[in-house]
Amino acid sequence: EGVVGFAPGQPIAGVHSGPCQTCPACRRGKLNLCQQLSEQLLIGAFAERLLVRPRVAAINIHPRPKGMSAVRAAFLEPVSCCVHTLRLLDFRGIDRVLVLGTGSMGLLFLQLLPFFSTASRVAAGRRAARLALARGYGLENVIDVEAAPLAERPELHQQFDMVIECTGRPEGWQEAIDATRPGGQVMLFGGLPKGSTFPVDTYRLHYEELRLIGSFHFSPADVKESLGYLSDDRLRVEEMIAGTRSLAGLEQSLLDMAEGKAIKFAIVP
Repeated sequence: EGVVGFAPGQPIAGVHSGPCQTCPACRRGKLNLCQQLSEQLLIGAFAERLLVRPRVAAINIHPRPKGMSAVRAAFLEPVSCCVHTLRLLDFRGIDRVLVLGTGSMGLLFLQLLPFFSTASRVAAGRRAARLALARGYGLENVIDVEAAPLAERPELHQQFDMVIECTGRPEGWQEAIDATRPGGQVMLFGGLPKGSTFPVDTYRLHYEELRLIGSFHFSPADVKESLGYLSDDRLRVEEMIAGTRSLAGLEQSLLDMAEGKAIKFAIVP
């Protein structure tokens, strides 16, 4: 009762937050950095019923496109994070991009990049199953860092116009900078705990004009754009799903993912 724009039983796709649109960050157009973002977060997706807060429902819940499965629609949040990141980058003059890390986010970036640029793509990561998926994306190269870490591959140092870091490790941040050529861009996507620090070669940052960029969350515009990408068959998100399990298998699924045995599972009660 009182909900506008939706009918009972209508399939939807959405994300878990909605900006207030009134705080200083929102007024500056930085809706992803809304200072009240946590006030109406959509928490509890494994419950039988889920109450969607008004702000989220009004801004970031959409009718699910016809033919899109619930499993595919569940990728809207991570895809929105990637799209927000890619919209922050400047692809002018970019010929070669390295995606560092082949977890779910790295694999999404590798698939979404062709929507933004014709640049050659290279992946660097670990675990055979993830590298096998990356090899199916038409990349220039897929590098197994377990066989030879990037730090031990001098031929890859300063070879990329852009590096998207998806490891979430300080070492990964450093490797991303080392792999970027003068004048290049480094997207530090993998978040680290508050208070974490890492050293930066000030000579390279200043005299080689490296551009270091952070990215967090997404805006409502990113969510709408991402729903369009999810409607495109070129985005092969289902390949990341190791299997479908019931709610009773949730705990084991989380343990399996933490141990690197799978990238994702679909939980279908």
